[in-house]
Amino acid sequence: MSIRYFVAFFGILLLGSYPGRSAVTDLRITEVDPLGDWVEITHFSDMAFVNGATRGFCKRFNYANSINIGESFGARESKTFNISLHDTLSDVWLYVGTAGFGIAANMITGMKYGGSAQTGRESVAVTAFLWPSTSDFIPLPDAGETMQLIGDDPSDPASWKSLPPTPGQYFVINNPLPNLSQS
Repeated sequence: MSIRYFVAFFGILLLGSYPGRSAVTDLRITEVDPLGDWVEITHFSDMAFVNGATRGFCKRFNYANSINIGESFGARESKTFNISLHDTLSDVWLYVGTAGFGIAANMITGMKYGGSAQTGRESVAVTAFLWPSTSDFIPLPDAGETMQLIGDDPSDPASWKSLPPTPGQYFVINNPLPNLSQS
């Protein structure tokens, strides 16, 4: 059994995420606006979820606002959260609690943007299999746009694109319509 599957298996047991049950591990960062200082969190489950603990954000080794206990998410619902972000180079990660930010098992989701220089907890994210390497990053968005996840894998920098802001409206566009021939 590889270490990746070992971590995933025990993560499922510890965090309670398995088919038919919604859990904190179903939360994903799906849009980031460094100039507007907000992130969008989407609940990737077909079942509702009520947050059972305070979830902390970490960026550039600084700890920010959180998702409060009792915050509810509907099935596939997206919500935005205000968080002070660095405008040009940063990382942002969501954790299972408000402590233990250096522990890979405590990290839920996140991303790095703006450049390859290490700025924060990228090495923890690599250990948690949530980011490919400490040097991978998402390019800054174009003027007036945000960084948006266009697939369902936030750990793949190629799944992020610069698009006009759509706070609270995550949708997958990674499967384009097939090219149908005219008959």
